Amino acid sequence: MTFGDFIRAVKAELKKDPSIVFDYDWERLMSYKEFGIGRFDELLEIINGLKSNERFLSLPDFPVEKDENTFDWNMDKTPFYNGAKIGFGFSVYMPAFAPNIVHKSIGAINFATLFSMVQMSFNHDNQHFLTYEEDKAITLSFIIEYLTFFVEDFDNPDNQLVKRSQNEYVEFFKKVHDLRWEDKKTKDFEYSTFCVIVDTINNNEQSRRFITTLGHAVYYLIGCSALKEGRDSISFEDVVIGYLTVFKIILNDMRPLVYSLYDEEKWADENSWK
Repeated sequence: MTFGDFIRAVKAELKKDPSIVFDYDWERLMSYKEFGIGRFDELLEIINGLKSNERFLSLPDFPVEKDENTFDWNMDKTPFYNGAKIGFGFSVYMPAFAPNIVHKSIGAINFATLFSMVQMSFNHDNQHFLTYEEDKAITLSFIIEYLTFFVEDFDNPDNQLVKRSQNEYVEFFKKVHDLRWEDKKTKDFEYSTFCVIVDTINNNEQSRRFITTLGHAVYYLIGCSALKEGRDSISFEDVVIGYLTVFKIILNDMRPLVYSLYDEEKWADENSWK
């Protein structure tokens, strides 16, 4: 038997019994217990329940649909988003760098996919794709800014955003963009966590798109956690907080919070955002 034949045989067996893959990935993730990672058990409990979580399993049924009704706005009129555009270096959410080449962990695509997580949560609770006004409310509310600066604590009613200048936003996003992993073990921990989550979903194209989007969004939240805690590199704890935060978004109804952070009167005039 050639090596290629061996690989094909292994893949065939794994397709027959996906639990083999899950058991292997779960055991690998559990090996990180020896590092005493804060709130790791809490994350494990959530992940272990995903296979029976009807909300999680049905989220891919309402992906973010892009059509003529999608809200579109001029980023230059919103200092926070314009700061992200300049700091990350992108146009219309298209990343202007190749992470594997420049060795940067977090970029424009990670920022953009955080939107998708909030939008998917909306879609699930609405049981329909986003309307123009719903998309506008998500985009122009402070929800992404709250997630950026407060991360897991984004829904704390005592939170107050600090007023920042355009340059301060730009510098913040440059710092996120430049973050590195604390070490290889930390990066491997994130990958092991992601693999176990992948194992919990149905193996179809729509589910794979959903989980890939989730993975990109987590990277952004991980970076925000590191900066929030005053770190200049990504730690084990930041990985945990990133995943806990994304699960908090997608496993809960985000609509009341988003609308509480949306000033409809301020954005009524089209000239204010277009």
